[in-house]
Amino acid sequence: SHVFYANRAAALLSMKRFSDAAADAERSITLRPNYGKGHARLGLAKFFLEDYDAAVDAYSTSLHYDPDNASSRAYLAKARAKGGVDRKRPFRRDGAEADADQREAERLKSAGNSFMSGKEYRRAIEAYTAALALSPRGPHSHVYFSNRAAALCYLERYEEAELDSERSIALRPDYGKAHARLGLSRFFLEDYAGAVDAYTAALRFDPDNAASKSYLAKARGKLQATVNANNNSSKNNHPSDQIQTATMTNDPKVINMAQAMMHNPEMQKLAQGMMNNPDMMK
Repeated sequence: SHVFYANRAAALLSMKRFSDAAADAERSITLRPNYGKGHARLGLAKFFLEDYDAAVDAYSTSLHYDPDNASSRAYLAKARAKGGVDRKRPFRRDGAEADADQREAERLKSAGNSFMSGKEYRRAIEAYTAALALSPRGPHSHVYFSNRAAALCYLERYEEAELDSERSIALRPDYGKAHARLGLSRFFLEDYAGAVDAYTAALRFDPDNAASKSYLAKARGKLQATVNANNNSSKNNHPSDQIQTATMTNDPKVINMAQAMMHNPEMQKLAQGMMNNPDMMK
């Protein structure tokens, strides 16, 4: 849920894992765009990553939903002092402006598709990103996210592709292409169980897709091989070695340490203290 991802982002911030925290904050925002804490935690992660423009954007949005948050106000001022500027358009747009934005977003999507055809993947990403800046939650935004995920996969930027696929699915759960691109990114991240889940969903919405069928079979084969290898290793290892092996073979995207912290009252107090006083993390 959006709260889980926002809380895990807080734990990751306390561990100074700012890139991971930003990714979880974005997942929280995708699930609940009006969740102020998600935007605030994204702002803090971006601040410590020295992406001050993004920090200003995130804190400005956070204060739109949570205007009395003193910490967000303080860090918005700090980000601006570092040179950050608010790149976002006003929250309210009249009908004519919104229609013009949507038409321009569609033009940018078409340009991105042309760049994809020409294998100009970086330029395609720029075009889809510009489309999303104009229409982050419009009628075709799920397509922009999914198409950008495809371009990111071509550049082997699989973690970013996974996140964009998830954003697309959050906007349009029955969009088969997004599930397929989620499956592809997870396959190359060696999250074979996640790839199986994603491709199974993709085929539920697009049952005749040959590529999804092929990669589902590949992911199942890889998953079975991994299970067999772990079972063979378990037979030969001391019990303490088995625990270590199981830990090492977990999905790298599942951050066990952060989850453990969230269930530890003392660590929750520490993480909350750091969120209330981010200067502690310097």
